[in-house]
Amino acid sequence: MTRRTLNLYLTRKFAVWLTITSLAFLALAILGDYLEMVKLAGRFGQSNLDALYYTSLRLPMVFLDFAAFIFLFGTVLCLIRLSQAQELVVIRSAGVSVWQFLTPFLLTAFLIGSLLVAIIEPLGTSSFKAFRAIEDELAGRKVEVQLSKSGVWLREATPNGSFILRGGEVGDLENQRLRQITVLMFDAEGVFTHRLKAKTANLKAGAWQLKNVEILVTGQAVEKRKSMRLTSQLDTNTLAQKFYPPKTINIWQLGGYIETAQAAGSDTTRHEVRFHSLLTLPFMLAAMVLLAACFSLPTGRIISASATMGLAVLSGFGLYIGADFVARLGELQVLPPIIASWTPSLIAGLLAVSYLLKAEDG
Repeated sequence: MTRRTLNLYLTRKFAVWLTITSLAFLALAILGDYLEMVKLAGRFGQSNLDALYYTSLRLPMVFLDFAAFIFLFGTVLCLIRLSQAQELVVIRSAGVSVWQFLTPFLLTAFLIGSLLVAIIEPLGTSSFKAFRAIEDELAGRKVEVQLSKSGVWLREATPNGSFILRGGEVGDLENQRLRQITVLMFDAEGVFTHRLKAKTANLKAGAWQLKNVEILVTGQAVEKRKSMRLTSQLDTNTLAQKFYPPKTINIWQLGGYIETAQAAGSDTTRHEVRFHSLLTLPFMLAAMVLLAACFSLPTGRIISASATMGLAVLSGFGLYIGADFVARLGELQVLPPIIASWTPSLIAGLLAVSYLLKAEDG
C-alpha cells in the first residue's frame, strides 16, 4: 500500500466518522433548539411549523458552535475503531510515524474548518440575521439602527409618525449617549414636518433626552430649548444591543464593519474577538484532532474505549470553557482581542504536540 493510498483511506474513514458525529450532534441541536423555539412561537401565537422554521434559520450558527466537539468526538471514534480492527497496529508496524498517520486528519480538519468559515459562516449569519428580524417583528420592535462613517443612524416609528435620528459621534455607547444630533421628524403619512438639532442625546426611561435643542421649521424662526424629550421604543432594548450583534455580520464584512464602527466612535471589541475567533477556527479544529489523538493512539497504556471517550470529553469541555473564558476577557478588554482569540487553540495544540512527541519518541 503506497503512502498516497493510505492517506486517502484514512481520510475516507475520518470523513465517515465526522459525518456520523455531525448527524448525531445536529439531531441533538435541532431537538434542543426546536423546544426553545416552540416556547418563542407560543408566546406570539405562532405554530409549531413556524418554530421549526426558526430552528432552521439558527441551525448553521449552532453547527459552528458545535464544530470543535464534532471534530473531537469524530477523531476519537475513528481512532478507536481503527485500533479495535487492528488496522492501526498494522499501519504503525509498517513504520508510519504518528505525524505521518495524523497528517490526513489534520489536513482534513484544516480544510473543512476553512470551508466552514468561508461558506457556512456567511450563510449562517444571513439566516441568523433573518431570524433576528422576525423576532423583532413578532415583539413589535420597529427600530432600525445603522452605523456608517458619518455616524449613527436610527429610524423609529411612533404613534404619530416617525423620525430619523443621526448622531455624528458616539459619546458613550454603554450609557446610550450620542453627540452632534440631527433629527428629521415625519407625520403619520410620511411627510417631513420639521428638523431638530441638539448637542447631545441620552437614552433614558424610554425617551431620548435632547440637550441644547434647535427646532427648525420651514418658513419660521429657529426655536431654541435647553432640553427636549423624544419618546423612543428603546426602553428595554438598549442602543448597544440594537447595533449589529457579531453573529449577524459575516467574516467577509466584519473587517469593514469594525473599521466603520471605530470611525463612528463605537466600541468594536466584541466584533474584533468574533473576527479573530473565526480566523482561528481551522487551527482550533486541528488542535481538537491532536487532543483526541493524545487519548486514542496506543502509547504503551491500555485504557478502555469508554475511558478514552470520557477523558476526551473532559479535556474538550475544559478547552471549550477555557476558550470561552479567555474570549470573555477579550470582550471586557482585559486582553487584546487577537490574544484572547488565538491563545486557546495555540496552547491546546502545543500541549498536544508535546505529549505526542514524548509518547512517540520518549
